[in-house]
Amino acid sequence: GIEPEMASWLKRKFIFAGDSEVSNFSACDLGTFAGVRCILPHFSDPDLVYASYSDGTIYVCRNARAASPIFTALAGPDLLKGFQAICMDVAPDDPNALLLTLREQSDKQDNAWDVKAKVVFAKVSGDRLDCAEVKVDPQGNPLAFASARWNPRNPKQVYVGLHSGRSPIRISDDGMRTFREWAFPESHLYAEPGAPSKTFAAYANPHKFDFDRKSDLAVARSITVGWLSRNGFETMEDLLMTYDGATKMYGN
Repeated sequence: GIEPEMASWLKRKFIFAGDSEVSNFSACDLGTFAGVRCILPHFSDPDLVYASYSDGTIYVCRNARAASPIFTALAGPDLLKGFQAICMDVAPDDPNALLLTLREQSDKQDNAWDVKAKVVFAKVSGDRLDCAEVKVDPQGNPLAFASARWNPRNPKQVYVGLHSGRSPIRISDDGMRTFREWAFPESHLYAEPGAPSKTFAAYANPHKFDFDRKSDLAVARSITVGWLSRNGFETMEDLLMTYDGATKMYGN
């Protein structure tokens, strides 16, 4: 609910490009204010950057190191209308291929499980996006998608996370033709100190992922907790902080 208030302060939608010393920034004015959702630099091409905003716009910059970078809005099909890209990923083997996690533009945005969402595969062609919805659930059941990420060491493998409490991760091993479910292991359930149950959803809901590009190291994150794995999450290590009751502080 903060964005209407921010719009009254800021008026315009900017993205700022800084130099390598993080000391000098140039402002790129992208129009009427909207909240930023993603800034996605390409992992090997420093001139290529994608960005998305809450008004549904998606931009590409192909000269990010220039003195005055140019961000161009990408035109998309009706499939994208009424949605915003809350997560983007660029394919490991194609700089023009994107995975978009879309959430409905809605006043209910704070209740992520309560709005429409979808995962879309998009190809950038000039100044437009050609898109196809990814069928994560074979029965077409609505799912509260939070993120979709390629495994950078395996372009055919895609991880999809959901906002819903204790929902299985969806994993595709065949280029998004089919998805299998990976259920969160009971042995890794934790609760807040003093809580009677070990099923607190925020702990057991890994819905965002980060992958090393040089090894099998990967991290899954929930709202409050992270897990580290080196074998595709067959086994995991908790990245939990320990609680000190005397100081009432967490640390590790």
